[in-house]
Amino acid sequence: MSEPQVGIVLLAAGASERYGAAKLALTIGDVPLLRRAALAAIAVSARVVVVTGADADRLAPLLDDLAVDVCFNRNWQSGIGDSIACGVARLRSMSADVQGVLIMLADQYRIGDQQLRVMLLAHAQDPQAIVAASYAGAVGVPCLFPARHFDALTRLHGPVGAQGLLREHAAVLRALPMPEAAHDIDTPRDYAAALAGGG
Repeated sequence: MSEPQVGIVLLAAGASERYGAAKLALTIGDVPLLRRAALAAIAVSARVVVVTGADADRLAPLLDDLAVDVCFNRNWQSGIGDSIACGVARLRSMSADVQGVLIMLADQYRIGDQQLRVMLLAHAQDPQAIVAASYAGAVGVPCLFPARHFDALTRLHGPVGAQGLLREHAAVLRALPMPEAAHDIDTPRDYAAALAGGG
């Protein structure tokens, strides 16, 4: 178990428009994408918030037996910014002493507890830094923010996520090479590639 003061917000609210179906219910190795991500999260943190939206009714049963808090974002159509804000606000209400939040996406199917532990270790080594995955020439999710950024995270709105905060605080950003984060599922072709590659 990771340091208990770091919570996780798992984003699962999107409409899967490019896929054309509820992609987070798709399975790899007989395990739905959402459940895979949630299992990785609870393996390293006792405080996990899953933010649902478009397919909430279909996805919620995939989590019924897991120790996660499901937060429905009624403004999910506004975009990922609202989902981050919803999840961080719920995490704060659950745990007044939480000192960091790790934000992850449910469709990055190669991100498991091993990658999350690497991020938590980096946070433990430098608790004031923002830790983010570096892959395919980009820096982004999964990413971990210290609590001093919670107010800014809960003010996010619209289709842009936390990229603005990563740029604004580049001086305290620690980018971790994480090629696994480059693999996500947006289209049926992506899913076929994931299955062909063994997940």
